[in-house]
This record gives sequence, structure tokens and C-alpha cells, in this order.
Amino acid sequence: MELREQRGVTQAQLADDTGINQSEISRIERGAANPTEKTLRRIVEALDAEIRIVAKATA
Repeated sequence: MELREQRGVTQAQLADDTGINQSEISRIERGAANPTEKTLRRIVEALDAEIRIVAKATA
């Protein structure tokens, strides 16, 4: 959500750009959905971003 907002993109615009329902984007942003890798890739590409796996910070 933060990156989408930084890019000035609404959920509706992201839905149009990705072919993913706006309601699904909303659920993903709220943490109420577990998107597939394919779904994440479509969102990432539309936002001109990349997926990274990083180590957790240790306490």
C-alpha cells in the first residue's frame, strides 16, 4: 500500500493495470489475503518494483 500510494496509484488504477480485482488488492493490503507468487509479480511489475527476500533483524 505504501509503495502504491508513493507512486500516486489508486487501488482502482492498480486493478486496471494488473487485471486483479480491486477488492483483492484491498484484502492483500490489509493482510487479509495470501496472494500467489503470480499475483505478487503482477503487482510488482505494475508498480515498477521488485521482490526481495531479506533476513529478519535479530533482537
